[in-house]
Amino acid sequence: MRDWLQLPFSHAGASARHRFNELAARWRRRSLKRLRLFTAIVLPALLVGALFERHYGAWALGLATGAVVALFMSIRDEVPAYIEAWRAGYMGERRTATVLAPLRREGCLVLHDLPDRRTEAYTKGNVDHVLVAPWGVFVLDSKMWGGSVSVDGDAIRVKRIDDDESDESVYDRLAMAVRGQAVRLKEDIEDATSITTWVQAVAVLWCPFEAAVVTSNRVTYVHGDQLADWLARCQEDASAAAR
Repeated sequence: MRDWLQLPFSHAGASARHRFNELAARWRRRSLKRLRLFTAIVLPALLVGALFERHYGAWALGLATGAVVALFMSIRDEVPAYIEAWRAGYMGERRTATVLAPLRREGCLVLHDLPDRRTEAYTKGNVDHVLVAPWGVFVLDSKMWGGSVSVDGDAIRVKRIDDDESDESVYDRLAMAVRGQAVRLKEDIEDATSITTWVQAVAVLWCPFEAAVVTSNRVTYVHGDQLADWLARCQEDASAAAR
């Protein structure tokens, strides 16, 4: 944890939201440049045509204006999938933060959007959530994928729900990443306090996940709707072990 407690408070999903806004703004500027070029060339010509041929010229001018407005709204509201993934990322983090927030009333420390000591940079890697409770320490990584999820060792398989013919997407780096975050947090806590502790690596999945809770290779995968109940069971298990 080293310097984490000295960091300014950060809202859940802040870095993902910043990255989405940054990439979306770049894409919109590039796309709107083409639209402005089209508007500057075509609309004046149609306006001149409408002055000389009122019926057909006005019809063409109205059609082109409508097309420009529709294209502008499309560019403003829609972005490519690789950019949209950043929006899904911060939405998942915000939902996890909502689940964790009540735990502060139980004396827990809840932190969001922390720089990963491995990179020391939000844009290259960050820790979504850290929960330090009297009954355990947890590193949580939130994911919101567009499909149903299954866990196979360190691999997460995502199947598009409405497309039976699509191939599965396989994500095999999440487990290693969240385990690494847990190890680094454990080292930081022990360096700062000389207290030996275990840090549980958790992946919070905000997408269809039939198994609900699975532990594989020292990572627990839990559906977001089950997160509060799972943490409560962890608290009960810790209390029982202490008796």
